[in-house]
Amino acid sequence: MRNILLTVLASLLVTACNLLTPVPTAVPSPSPDQGIALAALLTHVPDEMRVNCGPVRMGESGEVVSAQCYPVGASYVSYAQFDTLEHLRAAYTGDVNFFGAGASGTNCQAGPSESIYSIDGASAGRLLCNAETTQDAQGKITIWTHEGLLILSTIMFYGSFSGMYDIWLAAGPNS
Repeated sequence: MRNILLTVLASLLVTACNLLTPVPTAVPSPSPDQGIALAALLTHVPDEMRVNCGPVRMGESGEVVSAQCYPVGASYVSYAQFDTLEHLRAAYTGDVNFFGAGASGTNCQAGPSESIYSIDGASAGRLLCNAETTQDAQGKITIWTHEGLLILSTIMFYGSFSGMYDIWLAAGPNS
């Protein structure tokens, strides 16, 4: 009787585990137009960040194409191309509203901040750096716009603000 009970329990356990194991699904390949847009977006991503990149969908209004990359040193870096400056700014504002609580500084290298940043003395976009507490209290997140390229980028990082700032300096996007 005990062997029968153990067999039934083992069978139920295997069935339960199979139900809980996610079934991998294929990520659809981008359409030819999306493939061209993705390739164009990735030309703005520096070589050291362009590691294991693939298409993702951020779900933002006006998003043309997005890519997520997994470079050494960061959990991920994502880049989203937008169709208009208004859509880019709206997406950034939404991210600030969600991730920006407590980002009152102006120096991302030192801690939570939100400010305008410049490239070669000219205003390039907005920059948010904060602790990312929605998934992990140890995580840090940087979100920034490059208004000239209409690209919104995000870094997820586990480490110090100064370490994340160093990744941001290398992350582009580049013209």
